[in-house]
Amino acid sequence: MIFSVLDFETTGLGPAASRVLEVGILKITGDGEIIDTYDTLVNPLSPVGATWIHGITDKMVKNAPFFEEVADDILQFLDGSVIAAHNANFDIPFLREELKRADKPYAVIPSICTLRLSRKYIKGCGSYSLSSLCSFLHITNFQAHSALADADAAAQLLLYLIQQHEIGLQLETEQLFSNNYQDRKMRASHKTYSRRDYFN
Repeated sequence: MIFSVLDFETTGLGPAASRVLEVGILKITGDGEIIDTYDTLVNPLSPVGATWIHGITDKMVKNAPFFEEVADDILQFLDGSVIAAHNANFDIPFLREELKRADKPYAVIPSICTLRLSRKYIKGCGSYSLSSLCSFLHITNFQAHSALADADAAAQLLLYLIQQHEIGLQLETEQLFSNNYQDRKMRASHKTYSRRDYFN
């Protein structure tokens, strides 16, 4: 089973009025092998919003690509994998709305949610935010509220869930995979504009 663990940083909380600022995706196998990563800043064509949370400024995204310019790369990267996110009810509607704006609509985007799975399988954690779960399970997040770092932390959480609760998780992912993207080739390289590019 191949998973693409996805995280977005956004200008706000609602996909109808807000835009994606940063995309981070970690593609992994169920036994923890990292296959590929994808990350890019995105020009939202609007103010960036809460810089004090995500650390992204208007200047940083000024020369970044628009979402429509990276939409095909993102779709090709996700193809052939099960999409996972921490709080998929936040990230997946943003993905759906941005693809719609880019004239690449997907009515249904199958995914699994590490937030929902954590509530089901992990007991004794007072809060199920990604940061709280990382602290509870001693998972390292090297830059919280950076899309790729949060995707990496969510991937570690997903692997914990697979290792500790393999049977239950396997049943859920198999149910989704039959409706997921299949029989397409993943691109070997991706031209992106990440935070590293800006600061370098």
